[in-house]
Amino acid sequence: MEKEAHVKTTCEADVRMLPGGAVIALSGEIDGHAADTLTDAYEHAVASSDPATVVLDFTAVQYINSTGIALIVSVLARARAQRRTVVASGLSDHYREIFDITRLSDFIELFPSLDGALRTVTMDVRQAGGSVAVVDINGDVTAACEPVLMSAYEEASNGGAARVLLNFTGLEYMNSGGIGMLVTLLVRAGRQRQRLAACGLSEHYREIFELTRLDEAIAIYADEASALADGVR
Repeated sequence: MEKEAHVKTTCEADVRMLPGGAVIALSGEIDGHAADTLTDAYEHAVASSDPATVVLDFTAVQYINSTGIALIVSVLARARAQRRTVVASGLSDHYREIFDITRLSDFIELFPSLDGALRTVTMDVRQAGGSVAVVDINGDVTAACEPVLMSAYEEASNGGAARVLLNFTGLEYMNSGGIGMLVTLLVRAGRQRQRLAACGLSEHYREIFELTRLDEAIAIYADEASALADGVR
């Protein structure tokens, strides 16, 4: 009996710069033959606009094997060394499960669509008098916002603030990855003997802070005025 022939499909990558980050749209098969394609695409993406976030879009990917997973891990390692965030969009249910089994999803946030991966967040820093800096957060707080959050924190710290107030009035969405970023920020603030506080949380997110016990380490206020009146303890 004649064996069924395997038709090799090459991997292709299209790099685009969009608001919110650089997008590497992959298609075909991600295996050992995709190494040069993936590496070149990543280098092109980061050289073009120095993005804080790189989105790997798998919508048109037909196949990923273990070598392909290793290539994705190598891209993740390079990005983290450069303080960039890598997120993924468009994975099929099968490969989403593979990312979960290999625990890649612990390090690469997964979004159903490219639009979701590119939802942006802005964080504006301002001084509120004395030694208090306010970070106004607008948009979505997810793992993808790590560079923005850390940059805002550094800006607040460089201004000599002993207390940092996170103003969530403009928050639209926050997931577990965003909560993880806040925990990381809390650790950094503790090392620098700074205090963190939060205001403007909706009832839903205030409850999440309580469930995750973040409210035990971050003082919660209804609004900015009440936080400043209390000295942002």
